[in-house]
Amino acid sequence: MNKMRIKILGNVKKRRWISRGFSSRPLRVCVVASGPAGFYSAEKLLKMQQVAEVDIIDRLPTPFGLVRSGVAPYHPETKKTMNRLW
Repeated sequence: MNKMRIKILGNVKKRRWISRGFSSRPLRVCVVASGPAGFYSAEKLLKMQQVAEVDIIDRLPTPFGLVRSGVAPYHPETKKTMNRLW
């Protein structure tokens, strides 16, 4: 069960990172920024893990970063990634 959520946040406060070793719970990852790199990273994580939850956070009210204004013709994979995940 792969799932992805997008959270739009204002200023993100610093977080405390805790490592608890191996767990039977699904992998949970937070990707910061919802531009092309964020969506591409989220897609790769979801493909690598059979059970994963990926949250993407961005401080802007609209996702996709530069993809909204256009993607260079020699980067079609970026646009495909956005369409697959959204």
